[in-house]
Amino acid sequence: SRQLWEKASKDIPSNIPYSENIKIRKKKFADFAGAVEFGLLDYQGPQGTKALFNLLRSRYGFSSANNSEGGFERLKQLAILFSFLTRYQPIYQINSLLGQINNAGLTSVTIISGGSGYKEDETPLVRVSSPPYGKNKAEAIAVLGDSGYLSSLELVSSPCTYKYDEPPKVLISEPSIKNENGKISKQATGEAILDTKGILVG
Repeated sequence: SRQLWEKASKDIPSNIPYSENIKIRKKKFADFAGAVEFGLLDYQGPQGTKALFNLLRSRYGFSSANNSEGGFERLKQLAILFSFLTRYQPIYQINSLLGQINNAGLTSVTIISGGSGYKEDETPLVRVSSPPYGKNKAEAIAVLGDSGYLSSLELVSSPCTYKYDEPPKVLISEPSIKNENGKISKQATGEAILDTKGILVG
């Protein structure tokens, strides 16, 4: 569509009066708008809106295949454009796109309390909650210290695609030993810290 409009503009003679130039441009723009409206007939309804969004995102957005300067700005304009829709607004796709623009991801997780009662031969499960949009989430493992407590958490996978609106929850499984020799076992806890861009820094 853009190339069509640029070509039509070049066909306008440069040596004609200004008023005639404007008249021709209005006529060509009306023809151009009609062509765009005709093309959009293939993208009706909620599924059509999502299909159009995904097409424009892949064609003009930022990716490994299209990493030209201004990619993130184009994504921003695309999100703004579709946010004007009053019907069939692709909310999930828009929020996912905004997360990509912010380029937010996890860098680390940390222990609040190491807990107690974890066996030396067991590996506590660590779960980091998913971001608001998208299926990818970070993965972490627990490192056991002496005497059945957790000494640290290590991030093993950190997709940098979606923005966190608030610190994700870090959940650690309970120790298998509940109570032993009069000692009460305690579940370890962890936390995540975000900076102003939604990136986990600690």
